[in-house]
Amino acid sequence: MAKETDLTGKLIYAARLCRSLRARLLLENGLYAGQDVLLKSLAANDGQTMGSLAGNLGVRPPTVTKMVTRMETQNFVQRRNSGFDNRMNLVFITEAGEALLEKVDSIWEKAERAAFEDLKDKETKRLHKILDKISARLEEHAEAGEL
Repeated sequence: MAKETDLTGKLIYAARLCRSLRARLLLENGLYAGQDVLLKSLAANDGQTMGSLAGNLGVRPPTVTKMVTRMETQNFVQRRNSGFDNRMNLVFITEAGEALLEKVDSIWEKAERAAFEDLKDKETKRLHKILDKISARLEEHAEAGEL
């Protein structure tokens, strides 16, 4: 993709480059993009339903099912019966998955440093505020059904 000239294009382009860097670094450590966020979600609240994970990740349930199936094969997560409802499975992080959390944090930090290393603290704080405003405005439009 060629460099964009409008602000939205530049924002999307920069986000795509950062996402690609994260994905490459994750893959070097045996993880696919998205699996990092799933592990972090389980680390914060272990034993989630597939629906809960889908909501936390902002994806559809079939996507989570595929991710969890792949991650079970890798021994990063484990599905267990809920114990109180035989129709419901809960997803838990395994020791192998927990061991990756430190690498995930390191990868996220490395990508962030690469993206913002030339910015001064003041510029970084300003960018945070600007991105928060943009996100809030877009969320308002989305909630109003305008997007």
